[in-house]
Amino acid sequence: MGFFQNMLNLNKLNSIPVTEYSCMGDELEYVFVENTDENRRTLRKLGMTADDYGQMVSNDGQTMEISYFALDRLGAAGWEKDYGFLTYNDAKRLNLDWVNP
Repeated sequence: MGFFQNMLNLNKLNSIPVTEYSCMGDELEYVFVENTDENRRTLRKLGMTADDYGQMVSNDGQTMEISYFALDRLGAAGWEKDYGFLTYNDAKRLNLDWVNP
């Protein structure tokens, strides 16, 4: 997937409201979004498979943890509370600590 497509996909992913997240220092632990029809549609348009969904959905079915999908499948380099998932170049341009330690 090319750089421009990664940016477009991450922008779409970042349109999904985050309900909960956790970072320990510079390490992203999780990013949760609600498990709604609309969010699942957006994720499917971004390439989410049934297997991906099975890995993302919480045990109670209320939320989905999307960080692995963003990092592994959509080319995100990381996540920032104020910006969402970012490419490495975007994070570097923003001079984020986790890119420029």
